[in-house]
Amino acid sequence: MLVAYHFDEDETPRRPYTPPLRVIEASCVLAIVEAVPAYRRHVTIRSGIPAVDRLRVEEHVAYALAEDLLNGASAWKTLSDDPHPYLIQLTDRRVSVELIDGLSLDDAIRVDELLKEDSGYLGALQVRQELPRPWVFYAAALPLSYRIHRNSVSLLYSADQDPEVAGEDNRDHAWLAELRDYLCSEPQISIGFGSSGYQDLSIIDKRSLEYAQKTARVDRVLGSLLSGVVADIYLRARMIDPDLIEVYDAALIAMEQHTGPEQLAQVALSCRRLLERLADALYPARPETVDGRNVSEDKYRNRLWAYIEEQMTSSTESAILLANLVDVGTRVNSLDAASNKGLHAKVVGSSEIHRLLVNLTVLVFDLMGLKKVDAKPAPSYDAEIAAEIGRLIRGDRDH
Repeated sequence: MLVAYHFDEDETPRRPYTPPLRVIEASCVLAIVEAVPAYRRHVTIRSGIPAVDRLRVEEHVAYALAEDLLNGASAWKTLSDDPHPYLIQLTDRRVSVELIDGLSLDDAIRVDELLKEDSGYLGALQVRQELPRPWVFYAAALPLSYRIHRNSVSLLYSADQDPEVAGEDNRDHAWLAELRDYLCSEPQISIGFGSSGYQDLSIIDKRSLEYAQKTARVDRVLGSLLSGVVADIYLRARMIDPDLIEVYDAALIAMEQHTGPEQLAQVALSCRRLLERLADALYPARPETVDGRNVSEDKYRNRLWAYIEEQMTSSTESAILLANLVDVGTRVNSLDAASNKGLHAKVVGSSEIHRLLVNLTVLVFDLMGLKKVDAKPAPSYDAEIAAEIGRLIRGDRDH
């Protein structure tokens, strides 16, 4: 998602010898660090005055522009409630914009909420860069300024500012030092220079409207595919065992909120509980062995393994799914082992937590997809509901 956060420079708090735009940039960087978990924090920021701010037009013309942009083929979607007056305001003020690429909708809203504490903040608009006007006003007009990846913030310089190319160092070392001061409350963040390479040069076709349209199309298609995976998981869970959603939610919350090695045990436990609940729903425990494997209550991985072999006819597809099951199990065990070793554990990076989340989701999707869409509820869930109904009939729900 591409979101433009707007600021009135005249209302931005002043700092001696620091331009208002720099103060605004620091506020946005800090808001992103606070709003987005490190394991999925990867954004770029374009910063400056958009082309739309240079259009000094009468109010009725701006209103017509707003109507044009917000018609049926909406070019912008605002996070505020009343977009028309807001767009009109843009023509009356010196407005700076931080154009952030890589935020999810939830993260964009969190950043918006944090920035509302700044007196110069005006509001946020989602930018559809595949449409000509938003692309010209925002994406094409603003220079690439920052990259934030995990716990690293890079102040970007273009290829023509590279000291080896320019023959001298024209990078803004004074602002780099001041930015470190701004972010002193986040000691885990490292701050330095980074190259934007050639991606921001106007002569490169990757800065064209056509390329922006291709990027938007990839984003839209991939987003639809992934949302379809999520929808399939919860629709099947509702039929097989609705409590799977609660266990999945606990696993996701544990991953989202982990801040260090001491939380790894909770992440591992939540993932394990999800796999156990899934095994109960798909392949209930049996007293006898299956193909030499123990499929009793506590052997949930063996039960999932037996379920895969029982459901799949293709040996190739079965091998791929079994490999993913082994991989997820290994990752869960690694987290558990790291948490048990405490300070002596090898540091588990945010990217590893992220990959576990992705692989776990793919595994759950594949396993549930082997079940018929009209499958009956899992025996374990049937038993829980029967017990609950019995308690209600007896009137002893609270006992």
